[in-house]
Amino acid sequence: MTAGVLFGCLVGGGAVLGLAVAAGPDAWRRWRRPRPGAEVLPGAWVMRDVRAAALTAAALGELGAGQGEPPAVRVLLVGRDHVVLRLARPAAAALPGRWRPDPGGSRGESWSLSTADLSGVRRLPSGFPAVVTIGRLEDRDVLVDLRQARGVVAVDGDGGQVLRLLEAIAFELVTNPWSREATVVLAEFPADVVLPAPGRVRRTRTVAEAVTMAESFARRPAGLLAVVTARTPPAPDLDRLRRLAEDPGGAVVVLCAGTCPSARWLVGVTTEGHAQLNPPGLRFTSIAAALAGLRRELLLVRGGSAVPLAYAPDSPAPGEPVWFREGQGAGGPERTVVLRAPARVEVRVLGCVEVEAPGPVPPDRRPVLAQLVAAAAVLPGGVSTALLNEVAGRAAPEFVRLLHGWLGTDASGQPRLRGSGEGWTLSPDVRVDWQLFHDLAGGTEPSTERARLTNALGLIRGELFAAAEFAQPVRRALQEATTAFQARHVRCVRRAAELAMAAGDLAGVEWALRKGLTLLPRMEGLWRTLLLFQSEHRPERVGKTAGELLAALGSDGSPATPDAATSRLLARLGHGEIRNHACP
Repeated sequence: MTAGVLFGCLVGGGAVLGLAVAAGPDAWRRWRRPRPGAEVLPGAWVMRDVRAAALTAAALGELGAGQGEPPAVRVLLVGRDHVVLRLARPAAAALPGRWRPDPGGSRGESWSLSTADLSGVRRLPSGFPAVVTIGRLEDRDVLVDLRQARGVVAVDGDGGQVLRLLEAIAFELVTNPWSREATVVLAEFPADVVLPAPGRVRRTRTVAEAVTMAESFARRPAGLLAVVTARTPPAPDLDRLRRLAEDPGGAVVVLCAGTCPSARWLVGVTTEGHAQLNPPGLRFTSIAAALAGLRRELLLVRGGSAVPLAYAPDSPAPGEPVWFREGQGAGGPERTVVLRAPARVEVRVLGCVEVEAPGPVPPDRRPVLAQLVAAAAVLPGGVSTALLNEVAGRAAPEFVRLLHGWLGTDASGQPRLRGSGEGWTLSPDVRVDWQLFHDLAGGTEPSTERARLTNALGLIRGELFAAAEFAQPVRRALQEATTAFQARHVRCVRRAAELAMAAGDLAGVEWALRKGLTLLPRMEGLWRTLLLFQSEHRPERVGKTAGELLAALGSDGSPATPDAATSRLLARLGHGEIRNHACP
């Protein structure tokens, strides 16, 4: 493909996007430079589909490149390398940029664009704040401009699917780069609805409060306000919202759950997530399903990287991955920082193995079942049939039954423990800190590198697979799978320490190195790095650290004997007597 595109999303109190465009260094620098007067806040948001957002933004940028008001978008179909546009009204002349008439649609209304036709100059599009993804059609995203409804949009059908679709639309509105001036008001939604960019999401206990807020906004509009209600509003409130949504200025869009006789657009959703938009009779699959599968990846990473002045084992992780949960308190809407993204099932292996799942489990079986879940989460092929039989013997069928009951089923009703001829794996909606570490440490956006690495290290709680009660077959299988992870972990630690040193954050350097040693306490290379750092910047701590090193080397019952390189360093730092005392 001759013109690739890549987006990274920066989100703090509001969503701000920096784009990386594979059009060359000059274009890359242009994208990373903030727009004049824009508020650029630290942090990073893992979007639902970064590549699709990049292509959509580039296509909308082409559409808005002409003079005057951009054409009115009715439907946008975004594929892997092709975009199809359906306009609300036929265009009298050729569209701006590289848009071409689409032979598969009506003359003047249907247009198409290939990524190969995108120009080298990119711009963050403006004029499309209400263009939002509502579903998928085959391999393409389906987007509509909510303002083109010219009135209320009703979403009706299966109750659970309706609320999930409305939540997904709200999510898209506050993360799309072209919707950065949009604010969302959620009325009467459950307290467990979690959205990024809390500064752009408001919650109200009643529809009446949301109506009052919308009317106040409409008097002095600044951007776009999307009012989303979890039920059909009462008649007086619905009439007021209808008037706001039908205002030609288009400052307020309204979406409501349930049947609404005065709605201009109606989206019907089935229990399976199949949906249809009337008019124009467009069928698609609800986008809610795509978001549900990405729960574990949707992390809002705080940009702050301050660390405690002195390291302590229970120190909070700086900038630890957080979600903001918004709900109602005694004094009105409240925002709570949640240190772990919500998930029905969580598996934590970066420390003592922990499994949180909704189902019951016999206490006497819990330890060995947790080990099998950890293995299923970490091993490339999951728990093989051979490993299960080696651990459980004749009780293997009972173990599988207990695991199914413990882990339960996902949102689609499928078991979270997936069986195949080769063995057993976990469904994608199980949140695993091992995978989160890989996701954060493996990112490529330079502007968020320190925040990502700090957050990856913040997931560490203790030594990797250290539990003495591990069944020997499980321990052996896990150890064989951790070599590559240990190498990535050490690279993450060293790079995080380098970035902290470059920022003049000495406490951050020690924090990163200590986190590395928390996971791998007998990694002598990290101990030597810590000792060298302290000898230059905090010499008063070297003696204590040397003692901690020897204690860690002997913590597994082996002789506390450092290797030759560590012994030489201890001697050079004047602490060879500690080594000699430890050796018989």
